[in-house]
Amino acid sequence: MVQLLHYIVVFVSGAVLMALEIVGSRVLAPYFGSSIFVWGSLISVVMTALSIGYYWGGWLSVREPSYGKLAVLLVIPGIAIFFLPFFYPTINEWIAGMDLGNRLSPLAACSALFLLPGVFIGTISPYVIRLAATQLHTVGSTAGTLYAVSTCGSILGTLLTAFYLIPALGVSNIIHSLGITLVCLSLVVVPLIRLQRVTMTRAVTASWLLFGSLNLLSTPAAWAKTLLQKDTFYHRIRVEEDDEARYMYFDRTLQSAMTLKDPAALRLVYSLFVPTRKKC
Repeated sequence: MVQLLHYIVVFVSGAVLMALEIVGSRVLAPYFGSSIFVWGSLISVVMTALSIGYYWGGWLSVREPSYGKLAVLLVIPGIAIFFLPFFYPTINEWIAGMDLGNRLSPLAACSALFLLPGVFIGTISPYVIRLAATQLHTVGSTAGTLYAVSTCGSILGTLLTAFYLIPALGVSNIIHSLGITLVCLSLVVVPLIRLQRVTMTRAVTASWLLFGSLNLLSTPAAWAKTLLQKDTFYHRIRVEEDDEARYMYFDRTLQSAMTLKDPAALRLVYSLFVPTRKKC
């Protein structure tokens, strides 16, 4: 179920971005025409937004990633895209009035209208990859699969918008719908937010139980007496003893312990684990 939701998020976000690019040509056409310069500006701005978004999404993903932050990354471009029809005519008229030339004018308009939402959408795929990859050896396959799913969404968004949606709905309605789609997509993440909170709570509880048991098994009593202290080239060695065991420290780190009544017994928890060998 979680994996399916990951696929839905990257698929829909990829479709929205490419649909926005296609409908963007109609946003610019009344002011700058539909020349090769307009299409070159659209493609360049979208690719720039993706490059920035990929980098930023990867940077964010290694800093306490969460589904709550993913929802925010979806909501912000959704709101920005939804309100785009209310102000893009003013921006286009202003840039066209500056008469920056056939090349620079559409490039400036594309940057002003589509760069910011494109950057946020670009963060989605690397961020979801970080959330979906649970083991190091599966990162490559997870990334490949999610990027493939995202690209399939982009193909569908391109064809659906160009072939059907523009003549059926009109430019403004399509843009509003794309914004609403991203906001609704953030709601898909809500169950994952709750699941992540439950998982983190269980992990914290298990950690406290584990460290509590380690302390009970390996920490010397508060009344331990010091038998030896000696400085070496690398550490300050300290040997302590209580009623049950004798302990050796390197600086503040416990290195070993010995039960007084049974010196051959393994007292520290880590020494109880037996390494397993893989068969060739």
